[in-house]
Amino acid sequence: MTLLALIRHARTEWNAAGRIQGHEDSPLTPDGLEAARSWAGTLAPFNFSALYSSPLGRAMHTATVVGGPLGLDPVPVPDLREQAFGEWTGRTVAELRAQGLLAPQEALGWAFTPPGGEDRRAVLERAWNCLMDIAARHVGQSVLAVTHEGVLRALLYALKGRDYLPSEPKILAPRALHILRAQDGCLRIEAWNQTL
Repeated sequence: MTLLALIRHARTEWNAAGRIQGHEDSPLTPDGLEAARSWAGTLAPFNFSALYSSPLGRAMHTATVVGGPLGLDPVPVPDLREQAFGEWTGRTVAELRAQGLLAPQEALGWAFTPPGGEDRRAVLERAWNCLMDIAARHVGQSVLAVTHEGVLRALLYALKGRDYLPSEPKILAPRALHILRAQDGCLRIEAWNQTL
C-alpha cells in the first residue's frame, strides 16, 4: 500500500485573472506564495518519502517552497501536468462563455476537448498511470505530489463515478489536500478536501 497525497499548485496571476493556463505559466501571486509557505506545517506529520511535481513552473515553484521545510526536492514528472488547452490557452473563462464557446464543450463531460487541446479522458489516463508508477516505487510509504486542478478533478471525479457535467455540484475545495491509497493495482480515496 502507498499513500499518495495530492495538492494543487499555489494561486497564480492568471488564476487571479480567470485566465486559462494549460501548459503555459504565470508567476505565483504574493498571497499564493505565502500560502504555499504555510502548507509545509500541515504536511510535515505525513513524513513523506518523496515529492513529485508537474514540471510546469507554477507547480515546481510551489513544490520547491513546500518541499524545502520537509527536506524534499521535487522530482518533475510530465504526466502530472495540467490538461492541454490548445487554442484556449491564455484566454479568460469569461470571454469563452460570452462567445458561447465553453458551454458546448462542458456539456460533453469527459469528452470535453478544447480546440487543439487534450480531452479529459486522456488527462485521467496519464495521471492515473503516473500515480500507479509512483506508488510501485514507494510501496509502504507516503508520497506528496503537486499537480493541477484539471488533474485533481479528473482523478477524483473518476473515483467518485461522476460524469463531469456542469449540472453536477462542485465538490472540490480550493487549496486542499487529497489523499489516495494505491493498493493491489487500484486507487481509492482515503481523504479529500482536507484543509491545508
